[in-house]
Amino acid sequence: MRAIPPVRKTTLQWAGAGTGVALLLGIATLWLLSTHATPARTEESVLAAESARALPSVVVIQPKQRDVTQKIRLPGSLEPYERASLYAKVTGYLEEIRVDIGDSVSQGDVLARLAIPEMGAELQRAQAEVPAAKARLHKAQAEGELAHVNYQRLADLRADEPGAVTQQAVDLAAAEEKVAVAQVSLARAELQGAQARVAELESLADYATIRAPFDGIVIARFADTGALIGQAGKTSHPIIEVVRVDKLRLVLEIPEILVPQSRPGLKLDFELDALPGRSFEAKISRLAGALNRETRTMRVEADIDNAAGLFYPGMYARVSIDLGAIPGAIVLPATTLRGGGVSPFVYAVRNGAVERIDVKILKDDGAEVVVAGGLGPNTQVVLAGPPLLEEGQSVRVRSNGDAP
Repeated sequence: MRAIPPVRKTTLQWAGAGTGVALLLGIATLWLLSTHATPARTEESVLAAESARALPSVVVIQPKQRDVTQKIRLPGSLEPYERASLYAKVTGYLEEIRVDIGDSVSQGDVLARLAIPEMGAELQRAQAEVPAAKARLHKAQAEGELAHVNYQRLADLRADEPGAVTQQAVDLAAAEEKVAVAQVSLARAELQGAQARVAELESLADYATIRAPFDGIVIARFADTGALIGQAGKTSHPIIEVVRVDKLRLVLEIPEILVPQSRPGLKLDFELDALPGRSFEAKISRLAGALNRETRTMRVEADIDNAAGLFYPGMYARVSIDLGAIPGAIVLPATTLRGGGVSPFVYAVRNGAVERIDVKILKDDGAEVVVAGGLGPNTQVVLAGPPLLEEGQSVRVRSNGDAP
């Protein structure tokens, strides 16, 4: 059998084999790199991504900046300019009452009288005591003059004729004169006391007459003829209530944040449900000067001329006050505010960290707030996010848009 001769490798075949070896070496090198260097870099990337995802996310908005008109509408009411509940200062029976609700009265008019029989009798006794006290004073004065004359005569006689009268007699006359002078002083004091008692009882008797303290109308009557009226005190009731209506007070409560802009002379408009389609003007006359602790509002009053009798106390009013404009005001959604209204602030994001910014509320309509203090139109204000954030805390901004 004939043997097959060996095949000789050509140069081209050896070159192809070398290329294959080089390719295999490259693949091996890449495999080694992938099993050693690449896993480390991949792990760092994964950790970085997981760390970013672990940060709390917040939604931020940018404030609006625009001119804002400070025109507010508040409820109000018309109140009497003066009001008086009239009581009796003494106890007695209501002898007569001359007015009823709706009656017009003038200052000083007699509205009611009380009957106080025991006071009348006491006044008569006191009045009778005055002339008796005067008589006693006249008697004491006469006796005093007589004592003075007697002492003077004895003293002169003793000086001219020492033996005609004893010194004891002179001293006795001097003592009698002093007693007479004291009796005059006592009688004068008794007269003054009697006169003062009469004046006191007359004043008390005058208290039994109820008079109108000012021009106005009677809006309430609490007793009828014959009723026992008690002395003014904790358990007594008024007899009549009178109010002044030719001038009224428009009363409203201004929120705390608007108090600095409110001042006497500021113009306001008001409308009344009882007079639809009509608007009236007035000016702030006075402010209470202190806030109500419970409502955090301040009482404001405007004087209303009512000489024509168009308005009535108790009317409900809708009041509009123009406090002027705030140019370039910073406006935010009300939901961005934190602090419960006592010390309001917002959270902002700067360089990926939380920053607390205290603000002052200038206007709040429930949906938007106008604020001042440390904010600009490009500030990233937190609109939504975790309920608890801390100053300097790192956060992830989830979205960034303009304020609605």
